[in-house]
Amino acid sequence: MQTTTTARDIMRHEFIGVSESDTLADAASLLTEEESDSIIVLRGNDPVGRLTVHDMLEALLEGDPVTRTVGTLVRENPVIVTADAALSAVRERFFTDDTSSVLVVNGNGPIGVVTERDLLLATGEIDADEFLSEHQPTEREQSTDAQDEFGAHHSVCEVCGSLSAALGRVNGQMRCPDCIEV
Repeated sequence: MQTTTTARDIMRHEFIGVSESDTLADAASLLTEEESDSIIVLRGNDPVGRLTVHDMLEALLEGDPVTRTVGTLVRENPVIVTADAALSAVRERFFTDDTSSVLVVNGNGPIGVVTERDLLLATGEIDADEFLSEHQPTEREQSTDAQDEFGAHHSVCEVCGSLSAALGRVNGQMRCPDCIEV
């Protein structure tokens, strides 16, 4: 008897969720603490959006992260599959929706997430180089992406707002070397 691998079989049971009323500063702190690439925005138990690190970085540079809420920024619906979706259907969502993660739901709401890495680990059918090359930004996107311009490991100092590769945690805040002593 052959069994079909489903989204439930390969998903991560933990995912990061915030409400629309949470501040951007709180959401950014959560992303940093959990070392995640994205966060699911929930209205009650219903997923209404997804924010990426890139979205958060742009928003933090544009305005006041302490008063601005997640709801003012969310603009992208999360890509969703049901828990019993076959692995081939999950794979198809990654390709057709050009996403880095897929939210897994059941009748009661979100129950997990499948990342690109999870999908690659789950199947030998996918050529990893081909899959990753299709999800790389174009040259134009690369030239306008602040993360590429400053390096993949730069983050925003929560005190002065500057980009830094060497942030340290002080009293729950991520600070650049210049602000650590403040």
